[in-house]
Amino acid sequence: MLKNQIAKSNNGIERSKYITFGIPAEGIAEARPRLERVEADVMGNFKRLGVPSEPMDGRARLALLHSQMHPGSREPFRFSWKDIPQTGLGTKDFIAPDSLDFRQSRTFRIGQYWGAVSYLQIMASELSDKLLAEILELDAEMTVTMHIQTVDQLKAIKTIKGKISDIGKMKVEEQRKAVRSGYDPDILPPDLITFSKDAAEFLADLQSRNERMFSVR
Repeated sequence: MLKNQIAKSNNGIERSKYITFGIPAEGIAEARPRLERVEADVMGNFKRLGVPSEPMDGRARLALLHSQMHPGSREPFRFSWKDIPQTGLGTKDFIAPDSLDFRQSRTFRIGQYWGAVSYLQIMASELSDKLLAEILELDAEMTVTMHIQTVDQLKAIKTIKGKISDIGKMKVEEQRKAVRSGYDPDILPPDLITFSKDAAEFLADLQSRNERMFSVR
């Protein structure tokens, strides 16, 4: 009865969240200890937040990909590492669906199921975690991916300074237009004022408040 009530509260949708991280390295011997340290740090931070987490091994990751590649299917995931040398197949062969159809421009088909991919582009100096929470709470069977990469601090500062310079040029152009039209040159478009303020605050955060710039796709 309790399970039925829980299922009714969220339309029977089960939500899972995964974090995949990577580092640059010359080889597996160099990467393994560094990845283990990152894993320990990530799990330690989750523990301090009171959030349970557990690492996934290679087979668990393949099982997850298999479930995404076979939507609505009850076909069990059958895989063992010893099957690779015995069959000559690769890991992709054990998770691939029977068919993939990408002939449509906006939709695709996996077996008997249709799906669509949406790309969301947001140009902002700051994003609230409320946005991600609202997307994840949608009552739909979907996969949301966010690729997050830190930007080198010097490169980030140089980029923002370039944006501020571009905004300065836009201000000059707007003032010239105002003079030619007989308007007050100190009156600038509201969007331009907002962009200038946000860029200046962002640069201050990078230079004096130990903030970092991230590229999120």
